[in-house]
Parts: sequence; structure tokens; C-alpha cells
Amino acid sequence: MAVSGRSSWLAARADLERARELWRAIGDPVEIARAELALADLAGGLGEHEAALAGYDRALEQARAASDACTAGWAASGRGHVLWAHGDAERAEVAERAAQKEASACSDPELGIAIRLRLALIAGSRGRLSEALELYESLERELVASGDKGLPGRALAAYGAGDVLLQLGRTTDGRPHLALAVELAHASGQLAHEARCRARLGEAERLLGDFAAAKAQLTTALELWRRHGDGEGRAYVLIALARLDREENQWADAQRKLEEALDLLEVVRRSVVSPELRAAFLARTHTPYRELVDLLLERDRFQPGAGFDRAAFRAAERARMRALLDLLAEPTAEGFERGDAALVAADEVQRTVLAADDLMLSFFFAADRVALFVVERDRFRAVTLDASVHELEAVARACAETFARSYERLAGRAAEACAHELGEALLGPVPELAGHLRLLVLADGELAHLPFAALVAPVEGDAPLVERHEVVLVPSASAIVAQRARRRQPRAYARELLLVADPVYSSVDARLEPPARRRAELIAGSAGEQPLARLPGTAAEVARIQALARGRSVELAVGFAATREWALSGALSGARYLHFASHALADAAHPESAGLALSALDREGNAIESLLRLEDLRRLRLDADLVVLSACSTRGGRTLAGEGPQSLSRGFIDAGAARVVGTLWPVRDEAATVLIESFYRHLLTERRSPAAALRSAQRELRAQARFAAPHDWAGFVLEGDWR
Repeated sequence: MAVSGRSSWLAARADLERARELWRAIGDPVEIARAELALADLAGGLGEHEAALAGYDRALEQARAASDACTAGWAASGRGHVLWAHGDAERAEVAERAAQKEASACSDPELGIAIRLRLALIAGSRGRLSEALELYESLERELVASGDKGLPGRALAAYGAGDVLLQLGRTTDGRPHLALAVELAHASGQLAHEARCRARLGEAERLLGDFAAAKAQLTTALELWRRHGDGEGRAYVLIALARLDREENQWADAQRKLEEALDLLEVVRRSVVSPELRAAFLARTHTPYRELVDLLLERDRFQPGAGFDRAAFRAAERARMRALLDLLAEPTAEGFERGDAALVAADEVQRTVLAADDLMLSFFFAADRVALFVVERDRFRAVTLDASVHELEAVARACAETFARSYERLAGRAAEACAHELGEALLGPVPELAGHLRLLVLADGELAHLPFAALVAPVEGDAPLVERHEVVLVPSASAIVAQRARRRQPRAYARELLLVADPVYSSVDARLEPPARRRAELIAGSAGEQPLARLPGTAAEVARIQALARGRSVELAVGFAATREWALSGALSGARYLHFASHALADAAHPESAGLALSALDREGNAIESLLRLEDLRRLRLDADLVVLSACSTRGGRTLAGEGPQSLSRGFIDAGAARVVGTLWPVRDEAATVLIESFYRHLLTERRSPAAALRSAQRELRAQARFAAPHDWAGFVLEGDWR
């Protein structure tokens, strides 16, 4: 596998599958596990990452059952490598630590080396560059004594050290490591790794100003990847060659190479079935999209009126929320995904998406600048903001935390300063604001965590945006077009409103009968975990909503009825409005532990799985017009480049909801209760749109002295379609 191309790998698969069946017939569990491991390695090498993960899981289970620690270690480590390749470095590190435990009972030194190499790779990808460099350099020194047997490992370690040194800006120090890696990879017949090493060495030569040497290395790397049949590898070499073209002012050639590279990466994207892995893969491959937008804006600066600004807008759409667009599109009869064809251009947005009252502001972090596309129904322009990406992200991150604490006296003053500072930076170049009611914001990076309704635009004096505008966060223009296409036919809802509230969390809940309470206490004592506190106010909240919905069909799911199993059974379909009032858990570092907390106990006091996770939501198929998440930080979560926060709000949009009201931070109970009741009064009684209803509710709270701080009213945001 190491020395051959794709066609040989495909031929090898048939042999491996036959071998696995023979071992199954013989009944040898150790050899079955090893065959599963080899097939998983092969699938990973072919870029079939879903199949690789499933194969590693089978190999790991089989090897543990057979007490084969070495195969178990290789399987766990292989799983970690696939997760890392998709940008999920957190879960990858967990897998490699598990592999280390397996390796401690195995006498295979190559396994220990492989795990250390992958841990170094993960440390580097998570920003722990000094730790990664130390691991690589120690491995380089150790493997010198291994002679020819250690060549493959030395090649990997030398490459890793050189790569980290380039990331640290120590290109002169990194170049010798990369040159050695090329030599070792070639000597050990590692075709794919030689291509990778030459590509990175070419980058080093470019950074050092030797363009001829850079082009020679990159051209060779491109040919090696072609022989190997790896589209993703070719893509990264084309990106490096595009950077070289740009250095030499060959802009048209650079654009062509970047677009070809993106075409190759998107072929790989289509092979990833899981929405979670797709989002992670797209985030990992986001940089070339940013470079293409940056290049097009640069071409527009020198050739205004040639259409490069509109091309940059479409390239930004190509980079934004593609995992969501893929979910909205279904495969055609020919096998192509309509998501690829659903990308919209600026003129289509103007013609079919925007009304006269709509103003779309699409912020995009390009490679060297923050781009802002200002789109009205009859006008379009691209602006470069004064602040750099790094500066703007730092201010946005700090100000988001300040807004969340604005009920404190000192933080309240700081929040006022943030509202003006960010308003100036983000909205200062937009005099068009004054002529539009509806402000549609496509946020990038840390901007997605900002309460835009609280910002103050220079053109509008000292009043925050909420006083004059309905503010809606939009995932992407293309996603809105695809969403509207799916929802074109009028829906007949079985019920108008489904209210989910007041789950049962702990043994002290009065709704448990005494025998059930004793059982729950025993279970809780053995588990040793602190249960969530009951939210009795949520029952009163849904009662008030139900009163406002008098005359409409309403279903309640409260207490023991509000379970994860019930939610996943299809019960959430067929309701026009979905309302959840419960605890929500958000954990950016461990997104798998985040979710909506539904009932954790049944009527008998037995513990049941309660967390409705993001991955659960993505498996649902909803048709709701609106989902309201009356819980803490439902727009929180790990932010992926181009894909935004992987939040509960996003999960409901992925599942098919047209729009979601979520929260940026934990809002105080009293303020949340007042705002929610006001929102539903405007929505149900006055029949306003969700955007108009939210704006009215926020203005009502802001007008009251006790709720005037942005913390109390600006934390609720509407995301999705505004119509």
C-alpha cells in the first residue's frame, strides 16, 4: 500500500475481504481482527473515511474480545487519525490516548512510535506547537539508531518537525528537516509521504524567496499525487502553486488553480456521509476558500467593474455552511448533489431572495482581510473593513463576554463601549442601513456570537439596531434559497403548537411516587453524579403560552412525557411551532456532551438517557416553521471555520426547521419569562412574523429599567429564514 497507487489498493481490497471471510470460516478471532484492521487502513488511505471509522470500530471490538492488545492499539490509533483528518482533533486525541493504553500491553515498538507521531500531529493542530516539536525531535533522535527499519518513522518525524517550525515562523530551521523527510520518504518507498514532504518543502522554498526551487518541488509533488490517485493531496499542491502564482502576480493562473483545488476537495466532501464529519472536514479545508475570496477581491481592486466582486460573493457562498446546504439537498438520479448546483450568485439573491425592506450584510474572513458584501435588491457592493481578521475576532470575542455580563455595573459601561466600537467597525461603512427595516446578517467566525441587535450604527445615533431594525442571523443565502425550495408546498400541520417543558431530573422531584423516589435515590447514590435542578418556572411559562394560543391546537409534553426517546420517535414532526423550556448544556471543548436536557427519570425512578444531542437533531426530519429554545446558551458550541457554531440552534435548522430563536448566553429567568410571553403575544395574538415579534419583545424589555441591560434582551436571536 505504501508504494503503490489507487488501482493497486482497490485490487488489494478484494484480497483482504476474501481473507477475512476465510478467517471467519476457520473461526480465528485474532486474524479476523487483523483483516478488519487492514481493510480499515485501506479505506482510510482511499479517503473513504466513514468506512474506515466503521472498520476500525469493528477491528477494535474484535481485537479486545480476542485479547489482542496490539491490533486493538493499531485500531484505536487508526480511528484517531481519521478523526484528526476531518478536523475533529479533540476526539482524535481521546482515541490516541486510548490507543496508548492498549499499547502498554503490546510489545510492538512500531505501535508506540505511530501513536506518538499522531499525538504530535494532534498537538500541533490544536495549537500546542512547542509540545509537538519536542515530540517530533525526540522521535527523530530515537529512530536514527533503528537503521533502515526506522526510515518510515524518521520520515514522518522529520516532516512533522519541519512543518511545526514553519508554523512557528522558523522557516530557515524547518527547511533542513523537510529536505531530510523527502530523502527518507523516497529511500523507504513512501510515495504518498514523499509527495506530502515535497509539497511542504516547496512551501518553505517559497517563503524563503526561492521560487524556482519551490516550483520544482511542488511540480514533482503534484505528479506523485497523480500517480497515487489522491485528489486531496493534489488539491493542497495546487493551493501551494496558486500562492506561488500570486507572488509572481499571475492572478488568473492562481485563480484557476484554486478553483481546481476546491473542485477536488469537494469530491472528497461528497464521500463523507456523516454531517458531523462533513462539517469538521469543511472546516479543516476552509483556508483555500478564504484565499480564493481574497484573490478575487484583490483583482476587483485593480479591475473594478469586471465582476470580480460578485465572483468573490459567490466564492464566499461556496465556503459558507456547505454541510447545511448538503443536508438541504438530496442526491439526484444521476448521483450528483443538488447542493453543488444550489450555490447562488449575487444577482439571484437580489432577484429572488430580497425584498425592498431587506438589507443583507455578508461578513467573510478572507485570507488577508475582512470582506463585507452589502446586498440590496437593486444594489451590490463589496467593502474591505479597516480591522484585520485577528483584530476583529479578538474584539468580538471580548465584547461577546462583556454583553453577557452587562447586568453588572462595570460590565454595563463596557458593553456600551463595545456596542459603539463594534458598530463603528462593522456598520460604519454601511450608510444604507437607514433605508431598510430588515437587517440580514451573515456572520463569520467570532462574529456569530455577537448580539447584533445591541450594536450601535454610526449613521443611527446612539440607539441600538433593535430600535429601527428586525435583525436576523442567516446561515447563507444559498441555504435560504434551498430551504425555500423544499418548503414551497403549503404544509398541513397536525397541531399548531407543541410545548416541551419541566422535565424530571432528580430523585427529589415531588412528581415521583415514594417507591420510585427511593429507587431513584439508590441509582443516584451509586452513580455519584449531581442531577440537574428542576425548572418549575417552565411549566408556568408554557401555561401562559397555551393561554395565548387559545383556540389553536396545542400539545403539551411535560414532566415524564418529555423524554429523549419520545423526541426521537417522530413526535416533533407535524407541529408548526416547537417550544422547548428546559436545561441546555453547551460545551465547546466537548461538543458530544452538549444537548437539550430532557427527563432523566421515568415514572418508576429508573434512569433514562436524557440528552438530546446535536447529532440526534441532525437525524430528525422536521417541518416546523419555528423552533423556540427557551434555555441557556443554545447558540453556543464549538465554532468551525465556515460552518459557524455547532449549536443546538444549528441542529434544529439542519433538521429542517425554517427558523430558530436561540440564546447566546444564560439569560436571567425573570427577563426570559417576560420576553418569551411578550414574543408569543406578538406572534400568536397579533400575528406578526417571528422577526417582528422578537424585535417588539426586545424593545419592550429594553424600555423597562430593570431589563435595560443587553444581557436581558439581546441574548435572544433569530436564525434562519426571515419570511
